[in-house]
Amino acid sequence: GVGRSTIVATGSDYGEQVIAFIAAFAVFLFRDVLTGLFKALTGGVGRWRASRKQQAAAVNQRATFEDTYRRWVAEENRFLNTRGIRFDDHVRIELDRVYVRLRLKRRNAARGPRRGFHTARFSLVSAEGEATFPFPPLPEQRKAAREFEALAEPKDTVYTLGEALSDLGRHLVILGGPGAGKTTLLRYLARTFATGGTVEGVDASFLPVLVPLRDWVRKGLGLTAENLKRYAVSDEIADDCPDDFFQRALRDGMCLLLLDGMDEVTTETQRNEVAAQIERLRSSYPDARIVVTSRPAGYEGVSLRGFSVVRVEDFRPEDVAEFARRWTKAVIFEERKPGDDSVAQGVARQEAEDEAERLVAAIEASDRVRKLAVNPLLLTIVAIVHRFRAELPKERVRLYEECLQVLLHSWDTAKARGRAQPGNDGVASRTLDWQKKRAVLASLAFAMHDDRQREWPRERVVERLREALPTVGGRPDDAVPVFETIRERSGLLVERGIDQFGFSHLTFQEYLAAIELRQRGAEGREFLIRHVEDAWWRETLLLYAGLDDATALVDDLLALDFGLFYTPLFVASEALAEAVSVRETAVVGVTERLIEEIGSGEFISRATLARDALILLAAVQACVEERVVSAIGRGSHHVDETMVWVLWHTGAATTGAREALVRSLSSPHRGTCVFAAYG
Repeated sequence: GVGRSTIVATGSDYGEQVIAFIAAFAVFLFRDVLTGLFKALTGGVGRWRASRKQQAAAVNQRATFEDTYRRWVAEENRFLNTRGIRFDDHVRIELDRVYVRLRLKRRNAARGPRRGFHTARFSLVSAEGEATFPFPPLPEQRKAAREFEALAEPKDTVYTLGEALSDLGRHLVILGGPGAGKTTLLRYLARTFATGGTVEGVDASFLPVLVPLRDWVRKGLGLTAENLKRYAVSDEIADDCPDDFFQRALRDGMCLLLLDGMDEVTTETQRNEVAAQIERLRSSYPDARIVVTSRPAGYEGVSLRGFSVVRVEDFRPEDVAEFARRWTKAVIFEERKPGDDSVAQGVARQEAEDEAERLVAAIEASDRVRKLAVNPLLLTIVAIVHRFRAELPKERVRLYEECLQVLLHSWDTAKARGRAQPGNDGVASRTLDWQKKRAVLASLAFAMHDDRQREWPRERVVERLREALPTVGGRPDDAVPVFETIRERSGLLVERGIDQFGFSHLTFQEYLAAIELRQRGAEGREFLIRHVEDAWWRETLLLYAGLDDATALVDDLLALDFGLFYTPLFVASEALAEAVSVRETAVVGVTERLIEEIGSGEFISRATLARDALILLAAVQACVEERVVSAIGRGSHHVDETMVWVLWHTGAATTGAREALVRSLSSPHRGTCVFAAYG
């Protein structure tokens, strides 16, 4: 009995011990687990709160920097870059006050007569009802021509800037000639979007990022989202820029990336590399908006995939008048500074209106000047020359020459009047007239252009002036005062960066480089011939042709191997259009080669370029129309069609041309007949 009792008691104790152990283990386990869970939860909440604080801080940092950045962009682009024309030390013209809206044209299809179109038949409505005529009766030929034009030559589409941004997709290339206002357009966009304004109805909430593409070479950085703050932000605020600031804007589709001056990337290899980097940006950030500007020659050989291409249209007469009113009012108000005085404001306003009317009248009085004053730069030059000259020159190179004389002599004299010129500055001013200053600047311009640069360090600019001064009778020691005089009074040399100087507009650099090459005689001409296919030198070559007799240049171009693209021939055509003096033999030689190219039929694109070149030449060289008339009937029907097309576009000014059109009405080829009727 005792043994059983002991055994029972022992069993009972064992069970209690097991239960106690299990309970203790459970308490230990759940205490650690619960403690761990509690710590994990509280730690996670802490980290979450810290993360939220970091995110909020990052958002606040981005928002704060965006405000700072937008204010900087707006102020940086507030004033018009007057392109070397400075009216007074304290005159600054606000861009918003003078900006005139540009029109952009998109080419929809190939223009002009095409092979095979003479087989077309038209359904014409006659008095007797609808009938089909293989060769329409004379009373209906003009209607046939209108219908044919609608079929063969779809109209180009013209956009406002707002329409282009809205209708042509997110990626846009804007092409325009020298002085067409491409940079001003991008600066206007940058300022407007930075201030939250509207651009012709387009929502302006985008973040504008303006990048001069010439900086790509100078800074040696890839054109990537990570590097944008090195291109588009000033050193004063760059340190506050969050690392992902531009990447986020690009990724979210809220960035407007403005890439200015593809043509200022000076070699074809570099342009192709920039194009590849732009395309990578487009593919990496498909929702971002990208706008690229370039001169047409600088875009040759570069094709940005996925980009719509438009061209800046020339100013219409109403645009010229609006620009004249805005420009004269802005200049006179800045010069007079009437303040809040209503009487002074009224006087300044009336003076500006009178000046604008005189300017527009002077432009309208000459057909050649009217054709020149088609873009903002040339209009500005016309305006400033008009203030100092009784007559306006009729050729572009003469206009540039007058502008340089105004800036280096007339305006310089006006600004210096009544001022004492101390020390070496006075010596330099007395010993150098404006022609000598121009010659010194020409030497500098050529050296910079040959270096393919838009700006040089100050010491390099001064050193080049020091080398050039003895050639015009100056002293090397006068280099610094001459530099300061030109920079301060004419504004032709401007500071583009910290201690970096260049010409205020690339056109001035190109024109002065052409002057230097003219001074070098045959050596200068041979230099240009070697660079005939280099887009960087194209404008300089054309300006060179307008400085003096262009015969030797044209003859040298015609003697070259034209190659696949016939570049020398088409450059020779442009040079003849620019020339103010050239022998008729050179004009005839180019004209015959163009007609020959049209008749060869080897490449339709080349034939189209040749046709356009003939139209251009016929407008400025009288003997071209005679050669066009003589080509009708001596070649293929395609030549006849194209020659009649040229006469149609040039107005058929001579009796011989009109008689040729009448004869072409009876041509057995429908295309020739139709275009003759329309002409």
